[in-house]
Amino acid sequence: MRLTVALSKGRLLARTEALFSSAGLGFPPQDTRRLIVEAGDLRFLFIKDMDVPVYVEYGVADVGVCGSDVLLEAGSDVLVPLD
Repeated sequence: MRLTVALSKGRLLARTEALFSSAGLGFPPQDTRRLIVEAGDLRFLFIKDMDVPVYVEYGVADVGVCGSDVLLEAGSDVLVPLD
């Protein structure tokens, strides 16, 4: 089974890469322009930040990483972890 992660191509990408690396999870190289990149058991979707909650809400991605401002603006019905 493969976990699909939706990631924003914006400012959070560098911090997300550091977080995944510190957790020992694979992270794809950022020198590609592909929308879908696979790294080990993870499939990454590199999309616009406003699309992350939508992809998660409709089941295209299992989880997503975006800013809290994007979640508030999108109004998607997704679970949000607390700070």
